[in-house]
Amino acid sequence: MFAGGGTGGHLYPALRLADGLRDYAERHALAPPEICFLGNPCGVEGTVLPGHERFYSLPIQGFHRGRFGAMLRSNLKFPSRAVNSYRIAAKVIRREHPDVVVGTGGYVSGPPVFAAALRGIPTLIQEQNSYPGITTRLLAYLADRIHVAYEEAARMLPKKKRLYSAEILS
Repeated sequence: MFAGGGTGGHLYPALRLADGLRDYAERHALAPPEICFLGNPCGVEGTVLPGHERFYSLPIQGFHRGRFGAMLRSNLKFPSRAVNSYRIAAKVIRREHPDVVVGTGGYVSGPPVFAAALRGIPTLIQEQNSYPGITTRLLAYLADRIHVAYEEAARMLPKKKRLYSAEILS
């Protein structure tokens, strides 16, 4: 199960990981993995995934910045959307029984990774940016494994023993 989106920078790494899992299974004559995605229908994932991948919609939206009045109105809805998204993610997790939940960043990865961690389902965060966002930094306390692309990102995240990076390991 993959959770991430809002932008292509969070979605496309998840798609590539899913393709990699499919390729691995095919090369090793294994059953193809059952893969699903959770995301926001208003993000890029809402345009790219439906019709191509199993996709579950979450109503969560990120924090808005800008003019105070518009920002305040929008951000006041965040707590209820976050709770509702958590409930939907937990329901999807119960239905799908994932072996692992992978968060690739963005606000939409929060509820599914959090729900999986609370249920004892293995969780993984894949951070492709040199500066991890708020959601990734919070989820890093719960995630079983954190894979980063840059050492700069590793320095900003907890759980050093569960942090993996080609840059750090080479």
